[in-house]
Amino acid sequence: MNMEIEHFDITGAYLHENYQHSKKVFVWQPPRFNGTYHHTNSHGELKGNVYGTPAASNIYRNELHAHLKRHGYRQLRAVTSIFSKPSKNGTVLICISMDDFLPIATSKCLIDELYQVLASKYTVKRLERATEYLNW
Repeated sequence: MNMEIEHFDITGAYLHENYQHSKKVFVWQPPRFNGTYHHTNSHGELKGNVYGTPAASNIYRNELHAHLKRHGYRQLRAVTSIFSKPSKNGTVLICISMDDFLPIATSKCLIDELYQVLASKYTVKRLERATEYLNW
């Protein structure tokens, strides 16, 4: 069976979702910051996510999964990082690792459809054809 395979990356994945803080969170400008954006008011309220925090990754993952499900993709029960979508044109399987996607499909049009679904919410880059994934 011939299968199509590609590799996508979501740019700034954790920064797309807004974190609803239960308390106001303020961030301070680093001491000795002397960039062009130096202000006399050196602190401000955090309005989004902080990249790399557990909350940011959880929010991103939950929103991503909900977005895929709204578009007909089903999450596997045994491996929650894999989604599938059967259609009249075949089937696509998507292996997700954080912001990297490895779609494998029976037809290129199914991969193109996934790309459009992701691009409707995120900034997505199509990378070179995958030759290995997570060093497998």
